[in-house]
This record gives sequence, C-alpha cells and structure tokens, in this order.
Amino acid sequence: MNINRPHIVARKSILPAFKLWRVFTFFLIVPLIMIIVDVIILRSQYVEFYDSFVIKKRGVFNKTEERCMFPKILSCNVYRSFWGRVFNYGDIQIDAIGKWDVDLHGIKRPLFVRKYLENHFISAKEIRAMRQTVVTQ
Repeated sequence: MNINRPHIVARKSILPAFKLWRVFTFFLIVPLIMIIVDVIILRSQYVEFYDSFVIKKRGVFNKTEERCMFPKILSCNVYRSFWGRVFNYGDIQIDAIGKWDVDLHGIKRPLFVRKYLENHFISAKEIRAMRQTVVTQ
C-alpha cells in the first residue's frame, strides 16, 4: 500500500469569497482585490484523508500542517445552505472515536466526501467487541 498519495482531498469552495456586497460593487478595485485575496486563501486550504490519519493544510506564505489520527467514525453530518445546495459546497462534521473530531467548513462536493467517509464508519461487530471488553473489565 502506498501512503504517499491521499485517498481523497477535500478542498475549500471559492464561492464564499463572492459576498453579496462585493459582487454589487465589483466595479470598484478594492472589493475586487478582496475577492482575489479570499480566493487565494481559500484555494490554499485543504484536507487530505489517508487510511490511518488526516492532514489539514493551510497557508499561503506561512504554511501550517495539522496531522491527526483517523480512527473509526461514529457519525458524519453534512450541513448545506440554500446556496450550498445550488453551488455544491457545505460544512462537514466528522465525529470519530476519541478526541480526533474533524470539522470542515466550506468544502466542495461534501456529499462525495461523506460517501468516501462511509467506508470508515464503525461496524456493529466492532461495537459489540468494544462493549464486551468494557463489560468484562
């Protein structure tokens, strides 16, 4: 198995950069520069999912990389607003076993990411095994 390449990469959507007041005043140079800066910042933030860990990367000049363990998932919630459903972006909240919860905001194709994450859900057999070990101890 090759762990050099992630199984899936969740990227941020650039749509939140186009705020309503910026679009209405786009003929002015300042809002246009703000939109360009927001697009650059949003394009530099993404999350890579591997088999046993997750890497959150962000930053244009100052790069930040967060690596956390990726155990079995208890639940995965997708929140999409009206505009999120129209332009296919949303927020994903991943509840994993332990303290390794992952919250993703403004992600492109959140239903695709959730479909990938369904393979990492904890099974009923694993829950029964965990209950038996807790009860017997």
